[in-house]
Amino acid sequence: MVMLLIAMSEPFAWIVAADQIPQLLLEWISGLTTSPYMILLLVNVFLLILGIPIETAPALVIVTPVLAPIAAAVGIDPVHMGIVICLNLVLGLVTPPRGSSAFRCMRSGQCIHRLPLQGHMAALFGFFGGLGNSNLRAMAEYLFA
Repeated sequence: MVMLLIAMSEPFAWIVAADQIPQLLLEWISGLTTSPYMILLLVNVFLLILGIPIETAPALVIVTPVLAPIAAAVGIDPVHMGIVICLNLVLGLVTPPRGSSAFRCMRSGQCIHRLPLQGHMAALFGFFGGLGNSNLRAMAEYLFA
């Protein structure tokens, strides 16, 4: 099933790039705000919500060609944007109500510690900390550069 999603996401990503959707989104976002912090906040919320129903690999293939030009135009480091995209999509993948990988790990008995769902969710705070750290790094670079 994931391979079918990846196979269908490639042509969709090409259509999005060919129709210049990133430029249209950049114009729309520029109308809302020009602050890189607000744009990062919007991207974080969007990717977290997008990561819940869609698997990580197809979402990565679809979203990266759209968000990379927006990040470059606003002055966000491409490596930082890549970290934000990956962390948000993975957090969406393990976040309930779907939380497919957390539930899969719990049900299969393959987990090392055989933790209940609350234990898995408590372990995710490290990922949220990493996401916050990557955003703090961008803010520090912006403020002290």
